[in-house]
Amino acid sequence: MKFPSKDLGKIRLTEYLDERSAYLTQFAEEANTEMDQIGENALKELDEAGARKMGNIENQMQAFEESIGLNKQEIEGNEKKREEFEGQMEEERNEWLFFKNLRQKRPMAMDKAKAKEEMEKIKQLRRESVGSKTRRNV
Repeated sequence: MKFPSKDLGKIRLTEYLDERSAYLTQFAEEANTEMDQIGENALKELDEAGARKMGNIENQMQAFEESIGLNKQEIEGNEKKREEFEGQMEEERNEWLFFKNLRQKRPMAMDKAKAKEEMEKIKQLRRESVGSKTRRNV
């Protein structure tokens, strides 16, 4: 003989287990959906943060390139000024040397006197060598 309460207990237990299984399945599906949504939101936020960072980097690069351009122009300007200054210095030095040479005529006269003395010495040596005994014998 079977007891009706045993079957009833089994049915209730089965119903309870089915109900709990359905609840846990639904809970797992909702948790998976929430996790997927959290993951999508995190990826979206990461993409936005990456885009902001890239935008900042691009802005910094553009500012850096502009400053490089300005520095290059400044360097070229300074180079031109330096070349002009060197040219002016060369011109002024040559001009100074020209006027200096105009003023120094007296020392040249002294050099002429020295040159005459040297020429006299050379003439004297030549006369002596021409008049030497060896040369006369040849």
